[in-house]
Amino acid sequence: MIMATAKASPAVLLTSALTLFLFACTQPSASPLDSPVLSQVATESNTTPSKSHEQEVDALLASPSANIPGVLIFVSDLFSKPGIGALDLRDRTIRMLTSGSIDADPSLSSDGRKIVFISTRNRDPYYDIYIMNIDGSDQNPIRSANDLSIRSNFSPVLSPDGQYVVFHSDRDLNGNMDIYIADISSGNSKRITNHPAMDIYPSWSPDGRRIIFSSDRDGDYDLYTINIDGSDLRKVFVHPEYSDIFPRYSPNGQYIVFTTQFYLDSTDSHIALIRSDGSGYRQITQGKGQYQHATWVGNRTLVFSGRSNIYEKWRVYISSLENFNPVQLTSQDANFYNPSLIITR
Repeated sequence: MIMATAKASPAVLLTSALTLFLFACTQPSASPLDSPVLSQVATESNTTPSKSHEQEVDALLASPSANIPGVLIFVSDLFSKPGIGALDLRDRTIRMLTSGSIDADPSLSSDGRKIVFISTRNRDPYYDIYIMNIDGSDQNPIRSANDLSIRSNFSPVLSPDGQYVVFHSDRDLNGNMDIYIADISSGNSKRITNHPAMDIYPSWSPDGRRIIFSSDRDGDYDLYTINIDGSDLRKVFVHPEYSDIFPRYSPNGQYIVFTTQFYLDSTDSHIALIRSDGSGYRQITQGKGQYQHATWVGNRTLVFSGRSNIYEKWRVYISSLENFNPVQLTSQDANFYNPSLIITR
């Protein structure tokens, strides 16, 4: 995830959220704290957020604060091993949703009721994709009988309709990463890209018809899109001498947020924004520091992880794009990374 001072190697770039926390943890173990809001969210109707709800969220977050009515999903080493947790921003209670294994790369469903993530719980040190309810219940792997036992799967993202998951994997033993889509009910997967380069960090367009991802097939890591059947590959954004990763469409499909880093003599990384057609590049974060893995809350607000130098803990921040002024959401003596935010009513 943190790129090297020379052009980042595939191995370095693929140390995503999961390997950020693979270090000796000195935190004492503790019991997770329950938050009733998770059960409330888990029992709400299974519907895709409407445009009116998106407008309500945008209005609420015009000037976001640290105690907005929402639940923050994250990866943290707060209770020893890296795991997935939830922070209720209204009363500041924390509940760890996973434990006992290395669990990372969480991604929310569009209705906020499910989380997909990766875990070593059954094939350590290899990673499988799992799905669970927002309250941590009903954790199940997404696998088929013919999946290889010696390869890992990374960076899963649920489709807008919640029926499929896109991810990158080295499961075909070619020494590189490609993009796959798996059916959640059966676990059966289909390979979407087939290239000797590294194709990584996929996510869905809001209509579920295309996948956006990063690839170094032309040198630097640039942004590409492709149909879900593997046809019509297009290069969306070229950023010479920079690597661009972790792309995410805004819910209305008008913008793409991603992480960018100059690959020569720099450990700094920043959040950047483009229009969906690749135009209008804008670097959001500025100065020294590492700012990564931004996700959307509505169409005008981002949550992301950041730190001003490599010696500090990773914190989670939220800010409106119209008046960019990051508000820190986490302050505990631990790393918090890979955030997503659910706004509750």
